[in-house]
Amino acid sequence: MNRALLFAIALAASVAVAALSGCDFGDVIRVKTPRHVQQTAGLPETMSLNESEAEFRLWFDDTQRVGAEWKASIERSNQIKNLLDQISLNVLNEYGPVIAGVPVLGPSLPLITGLAGVLFPRPGEKKRVQAAIAEAEKQAEENVRAVQKAEHDKTWDEAFEAGKRSAIDGFREAKNI
Repeated sequence: MNRALLFAIALAASVAVAALSGCDFGDVIRVKTPRHVQQTAGLPETMSLNESEAEFRLWFDDTQRVGAEWKASIERSNQIKNLLDQISLNVLNEYGPVIAGVPVLGPSLPLITGLAGVLFPRPGEKKRVQAAIAEAEKQAEENVRAVQKAEHDKTWDEAFEAGKRSAIDGFREAKNI
C-alpha cells in the first residue's frame, strides 16, 4: 500500500510538472512600476514581468533618445556661445581704444553694461516690480488690520505676534524686489 501511495504521489507530481512545463511564469510574476515612470509613461502600478521588460525597453530607448537630443542641443548652443565670446573678445582687443598702451574699453565694459542695464531695463521688469509692490502693500494692509484687531481685543501677545509677522513679511517682500 505504501508503494502504491508513493507511486500515485510521484505520478501526480510528474503530471503537475509536465503541465507547468509549458507555462510562462513571466506572465504570473508581478513587478512594481516606479511612480515617476507611471506618471510620465501612463503605466499601471504593477505589471507582469514580461510586460515590464517590454515597457522598460521602450521607456529606456526613448529616454536615451531624448537625452541625446538634449545633449546635442546644449553642445550646439555652447559652441555658438563660445564663438560669440571669442569674437567679442577679439573685437575688444583689436578695436578697443588704447591710452598709453592700456586698453580702456575692456576694463570699463562692466561699468558700461551696468549703466545700460539701468537705462534700458528688461521688458516686463517694471510690471514685475509694480506687482511685487502691490503684493507687499496688500500684505501690509492685512497685517495692519490684524494688528488693529489685536489691539482692539486688548491682547498684547496677539498684537506683538501680528507686528512680528508684519515685519517678517516686509523683509521677505523687500528681498523679492
